[in-house]
Amino acid sequence: MMKRALLFSGYNQRSVIALCRYFSKIGIEILIVSSGKNDSIYQTVYNKNVIFERLDSRLNIQIFEKVASYYTGPIIYCPTSEYLNRFVLENYDELIKLDIEPGMPLEEIYTKVTNKRSSQDIVKYVSGVKIPKEMPVSEAKIPCVLKPYTNIADCKVLYPIICQDDSVLRDALSNIKPEYYFAQEFIEGQSYYLCGVLAKNGEFCCYWQENLLQQGNGKSMVLARSCKNPGLNENLFFNAIHSSGYYGIMMTEFIKRKDELYYIETNPRFWGPFQLAIDHCSRIMDFYMKEWFGVCTHGCNREATDYYAWYYGAKQSGLKKYPSINNINNVDFLLEKYDVYNRGDTVDLHKRY
Repeated sequence: MMKRALLFSGYNQRSVIALCRYFSKIGIEILIVSSGKNDSIYQTVYNKNVIFERLDSRLNIQIFEKVASYYTGPIIYCPTSEYLNRFVLENYDELIKLDIEPGMPLEEIYTKVTNKRSSQDIVKYVSGVKIPKEMPVSEAKIPCVLKPYTNIADCKVLYPIICQDDSVLRDALSNIKPEYYFAQEFIEGQSYYLCGVLAKNGEFCCYWQENLLQQGNGKSMVLARSCKNPGLNENLFFNAIHSSGYYGIMMTEFIKRKDELYYIETNPRFWGPFQLAIDHCSRIMDFYMKEWFGVCTHGCNREATDYYAWYYGAKQSGLKKYPSINNINNVDFLLEKYDVYNRGDTVDLHKRY
């Protein structure tokens, strides 16, 4: 029996849309739980795939029970949100009983990879990987980043806080619980994403993304392109992640400064610019589909450079420009042409979301 794909929309929406496109293309049935009546998914062709509408942002097992009651056969939850993922992992056994497979390894393993501090310990001995200098929060000096030890605490998602002047640092320190954070030097350089999937047996498939424009305060990437490996021994890196017990989809950020690659973080879930994976290296999904859906697909890797853009996201002020964008003259053209929503299935979202 063909497994179905379960997606929660309304959060990390660009990733959700990319997955909808992929699953539609290969004939996998898509089940969407919307975030409410204002969810932008209703302005796409995938509105027909919405099977349940949430009343608010709260999660409960009854949502999954309702989804399972509609269908016979296994359903695969696709991890697109840290908050959702944690709920799913905390209710792992209950979901298995409902024939909903969490699509991730056990919580203990997932947590080691997703949390900012513990993930560094996994990769710090990988040759060629540098870890930013760490300091106690009480001794933090600009420029620095205040990073949470864990991504969720007190039922809230915690985010890194970039502090490049004293006033920002003072405000941050007055508004956080210091015991939840550690401080690291802020690394200025060229940002890269290592995007890939790691199989249970240790095999992996990946590609590199060179980041060009990012929303302020370390938020979403709004312009990026595929690129060559900036100098990482990929085998050693994925072996280190595999040794932690993790397998599945993952995206890791590195920043290159003076020919040295600094490890920033790993996100073991589908990432915002995932459309670039579908366009440039769909073999990633071959690994994912075989691991979780038991389906053999035949994607390809493109040699040509491919771009990803989020037009609407690039219209906010305070965008971070990475060094490689200095070699590009037609930024506005690229933002519009490659906008993730500038396609027939999401035309009503183009330039609006």
